[in-house]
Amino acid sequence: MNQVLADVIRHCRLIDELIISTEKGTFTITADGKLEGLTGEYLVSSWLQIQGSVLNDGLYRISAIDAASGAVTLSNGTDTEVATQGEEAFAGVVRGLRMPPAFLALVGEILTFSEGSGKISGYSSETVMNQHAWHKATGPNGEPLTWQLAYAERLDPFSRLPIPAVKI
Repeated sequence: MNQVLADVIRHCRLIDELIISTEKGTFTITADGKLEGLTGEYLVSSWLQIQGSVLNDGLYRISAIDAASGAVTLSNGTDTEVATQGEEAFAGVVRGLRMPPAFLALVGEILTFSEGSGKISGYSSETVMNQHAWHKATGPNGEPLTWQLAYAERLDPFSRLPIPAVKI
């Protein structure tokens, strides 16, 4: 889910709207997926963006918080498995993010679409004379049906207006 979530946030130009806290410093990610070195207050199920690490840049959901140390366990957003790519210490930035539930639900639908399953997918099928055929779904102009096209209308409320180019 993390990569699709990052792609949708980027597509909607939404990251600045989601940031609620920023911590700069030295952090450690342990082999069991715990992020150490945070000084702010966070809640289980809230989201973090990590930047500046070699192995673990990206978006993570907090699945647990160690009351004694303050270390947070990072997940990929859909389960509580270790989502990190390996143990490391790094100097970087960790941002707390506010993720609206409706936005996360829409990202879940886009993930299903991207994987080609569910009610809406990137494929269509037909059965002719007992032969089953799969075809790549297409948009109104015959172009491949991407999640950006399939969900454009539903993403609009979350999208920021593009910044117009300035002519000098």
